[in-house]
Amino acid sequence: MSNIRDRRLRIFGLELIERGRLLHGMKLLASNLEVGDESLLLETAISLIDSTDLHGVILSLLKVRKEIQTVEILDWIVDQSTCSLCRNSAVRDLIEIGKASDSILQECLFDIDSDTRAIASTALDGAQRLAEQPYLPAVSFRINSQPFPGSTGMDSLGL
Repeated sequence: MSNIRDRRLRIFGLELIERGRLLHGMKLLASNLEVGDESLLLETAISLIDSTDLHGVILSLLKVRKEIQTVEILDWIVDQSTCSLCRNSAVRDLIEIGKASDSILQECLFDIDSDTRAIASTALDGAQRLAEQPYLPAVSFRINSQPFPGSTGMDSLGL
């Protein structure tokens, strides 16, 4: 049923979580999320950390990651997943939304997956280059209606 989207299944998932059937409830909730469900989803996933189906829990979260893109959930996946593909997906999403912490990226430099190492390295290099660039505002200077030598030629300030 976790492949079917229906509000009634979300309600059933919430009832299952309330009754202690966390794994099945979380999977139904993940497939039928509504705004504000993210914290309950993460709490339920955390309580399933010793589950024999932790990978299934993480896959359920990844299946809806584009809808939620919650930094806490993605960070948790990177931290808890033993699957290199799942970690890679979470790291990619964190980088994509601009929320990959330096500590996660540094850790990913030693990941078993070469692709994860590469994207972390690229993200760290990009952040380093941005930090090293001096702030140069785009300003144009004109002398007698002619662009000043070396300026961009843009008359953004009307000078």
